[in-house]
Amino acid sequence: MRKCYIICLELNNPLGTYSPLIDAIKSFRTWAKITKSTWAIVTESDVKSIRDYLGQHLYDGDRLFVIKSGRSSAWKNAIVTSDWLKKNLKLV
Repeated sequence: MRKCYIICLELNNPLGTYSPLIDAIKSFRTWAKITKSTWAIVTESDVKSIRDYLGQHLYDGDRLFVIKSGRSSAWKNAIVTSDWLKKNLKLV
């Protein structure tokens, strides 16, 4: 069953290139950037698999948090459209 996951990033390497990480996030069929450091993906994978897959592209000191989306949410001024969020965040 497809579920929506929220990915929170804290990228701390000023000399690092994060293109491989962003490409890995975008490799999921359905994805969206919510804020500068928060993404949402829709997948059949579980949180540990997502963590391990994305974690390959992090530098020491970077932080990654993956959580399954819940049933309640609210936002203001997200980068992605409200329609995308309304449609996909409910996939729990």
